[in-house]
Amino acid sequence: MTRIKLEVERDPTAGEYVNRIANPSGTLGAWGWLSTTGGSRINYALYGGNPALQYITVGGTTNLFVSAMFKVTGGEQLRAQWDLVDAPVAGYVVQFWWFDINGVGHSTTPSAPQDNITIPSTNYWTAARTVPAGAVFGALTFQVTKADFTHPYPSTGSAFAVRNVRVFSSQSGSLSDASMLANAAAPNVLWTNVLSSTYNAIQVRREEFDLGTLTATIRNSALDPSTTATLRPGRKVRLTALNGATSGTFEPIFTGTVQTADVSYDVPRRKPTDPLHCKIELTAVDAMQALSAIQRRYSVDAVNLLPWVLEGSGITDAMPVPWDCDEIAGHVATATYRAINDNASAADQVALTRDSVSGYAWIDRLGVLRVRSTLAGTAVTIDESMYSSVDLSFDVGRVINSLAIKLLNWSYTDNQMQEDLTETRVSVNSITTWGRRHRDFTMLATTFLNRGGLNTIAAAVFAANATPKITPNSVVLPIRTDAHRVARAFVDLYDLHRVKNTAKAVDENQRVTSIAHDITPEGWLVTVGYSRSATIPIPQQQPAVAVVSA
Repeated sequence: MTRIKLEVERDPTAGEYVNRIANPSGTLGAWGWLSTTGGSRINYALYGGNPALQYITVGGTTNLFVSAMFKVTGGEQLRAQWDLVDAPVAGYVVQFWWFDINGVGHSTTPSAPQDNITIPSTNYWTAARTVPAGAVFGALTFQVTKADFTHPYPSTGSAFAVRNVRVFSSQSGSLSDASMLANAAAPNVLWTNVLSSTYNAIQVRREEFDLGTLTATIRNSALDPSTTATLRPGRKVRLTALNGATSGTFEPIFTGTVQTADVSYDVPRRKPTDPLHCKIELTAVDAMQALSAIQRRYSVDAVNLLPWVLEGSGITDAMPVPWDCDEIAGHVATATYRAINDNASAADQVALTRDSVSGYAWIDRLGVLRVRSTLAGTAVTIDESMYSSVDLSFDVGRVINSLAIKLLNWSYTDNQMQEDLTETRVSVNSITTWGRRHRDFTMLATTFLNRGGLNTIAAAVFAANATPKITPNSVVLPIRTDAHRVARAFVDLYDLHRVKNTAKAVDENQRVTSIAHDITPEGWLVTVGYSRSATIPIPQQQPAVAVVSA
């Protein structure tokens, strides 16, 4: 029985339906949707115990929210369908928008005719709409209107909610009412397993708030990228394993996109029809690449305000990465920014907020950005009975006993960045014993981060780092049985481990800060690291700080 899969996004075949809406029921919060109305909100909400995408209105203006753009082809027909959960009036408007390759509204046909939806109705759907020639992207909009389908909607705080929003294409199959209903549960990604029965080798490398990678060596001539499109760059990819001894669901170990698929051929010894004729070297990256490529200029000083930074300012600026910031995945309408940097990426801004609150940020194995002010959890014991080897060290290089802390703030009076103060804190006893070990920190100025707050931060840093000790750097967990796979394959960043070693009297809690999977026909090893990495993404003008254990 298959226990592990390397799955790549594939094209639908005739009669297969694929939903082009990435977050159809709001289970990922506001991600995948954008409100164009200032002061409105998009949230995940429960109605009758089931998830829904909820929009909260603002009175006296046009109330409209729109999906993230999806790829379209000129001439194809699209049709949308959804389940209405809550509506404040007896009518609303749904409409497709069309965009060119640059994300600009289509020059001759920027939108399809609007569909005026009357409540109540047995089913809710649009008419079939033809994509104009030259359109490359589409988006679906919902407009909360007066009962006669006109703007502005008069009231603030009204709830409009939908779930199971789907957009299907005529290239998949019939767009009849019956076909739309019959395929209501269609996924937004179709997968194909690319692992062959001959030879596969897979490596996964993930670290705290750094680029995660997957590399795989696949022997399969049927997947040769020179003749088939399966392994083309940009396709979604995931490594999954069975979370159960012999039954259960396949859960992701790594989620990302194909970056490259290079091929070499064994021409002298193998025929093209031989699966071993073609050797494919596949490389994939996780969502950290997209997070680092999106520009975000504003800095905020609280994790629960980060959605305001992340979601962007327009449909062409939408965030391609789902987020969960202190368990807030919804829309944050307004926030006071503390700094501005036109050269910073979304990853830079997340790092700066994280460090200003001594928090945590990572891309999880599902491809979601997680940011936390604090972490809790029950520690899982990792001892000699589980690991095949452990790396322990007594490292003076880890000592921190001198800090220079710079506080940044945006002056609304002068309309420019300013340094509120820069101060140094030292641990005299540690410097006397171990020599000066200095680190520089840059944080956003907050109410807490005054001189007293800096003393609190410095005390926590010195308590954790001023005196070296025998510390576990990593452990190697072999996966030899079904039980091993269930217990060890799904470890994620910042999981809490109680690492024990009797010989060196080590017994301490550690957060997971790196994960490596090495999978070959000979075996599967998971290396779990606890040492914080030496570098993190750095803005060009406004450095993020190095993370320090508290």
